[in-house]
Amino acid sequence: MMKARTDSICYGTDLTTGQRVSYSRAAHAGKMMQIRGETGGKKSVLMTSLILQYLQPYQVGGKEVIDPLCIVDLGGDLFTYNVIKEE
Repeated sequence: MMKARTDSICYGTDLTTGQRVSYSRAAHAGKMMQIRGETGGKKSVLMTSLILQYLQPYQVGGKEVIDPLCIVDLGGDLFTYNVIKEE
């Protein structure tokens, strides 16, 4: 289920303008991201979308790179688990 390679991560759509909200991967280099919230569908869809984007390789200085990723889900979310496992 590999998608097109990109150097930016899409976080969603601005509700007032309808424009895509995305940031370059370089802006996240060496940083940590934390998503917190109650177990449920909305957080699960957001997390899964972001994780799938971060799993995609991209180019840095002509070399293909894949970001390291550690996922800790104490809520036991089966949707996210199964989608990421298949990827």
